[in-house]
Amino acid sequence: MPASDELRDYLRLFRLEPASEVKFLELADRELKNTYLQRYALSPEGEIFLLRQKDTSEAVGYFTEWPLSVEAQKQMLTDARQELVLAYVQRHDFGADAEGLLFVPELAEAARLYVRLYPLFEASEVKMMAMEDAAMVADYLEHDDLHEAAELMLLSGTFCHLAPAYAKKWGFGEKAAGEFAQKTGK
Repeated sequence: MPASDELRDYLRLFRLEPASEVKFLELADRELKNTYLQRYALSPEGEIFLLRQKDTSEAVGYFTEWPLSVEAQKQMLTDARQELVLAYVQRHDFGADAEGLLFVPELAEAARLYVRLYPLFEASEVKMMAMEDAAMVADYLEHDDLHEAAELMLLSGTFCHLAPAYAKKWGFGEKAAGEFAQKTGK
């Protein structure tokens, strides 16, 4: 849709309603869309529309300006498009409601990057541990300690080799400390 001067002037002053926003994103030329995306954060509907486009460049450009809404974060993680998730986590973290959706095999590369950059919510730590990726857990432990449930999982067979270094660096909580002492005889 060729942009008239009136439309450009309008968009400089006013944000579109969500229903109009999606239609605008469908029809507007790249230049007008980019101008709009630099000025305004999209509605969740607009963000989801942007995420579902075959060409990811507009979504990636959007991430440089704005974090996604919780609804759009969940949709992006559910869609499991690794390239989008990687671009997003380089700039923003996820909220508690979406973060746990990151820990699936299809997004393992993005999850590995994420744990190097951000602390996790308790439920997400458990999901990270459930992936049984010892290298990912070791990367996370470089900069963050664990909540109790994840500490107990650290003492399991998959991660027990990480437990002594964790105990030295962070110290275990009461429950895990007792189990660690029982396993190591200390």
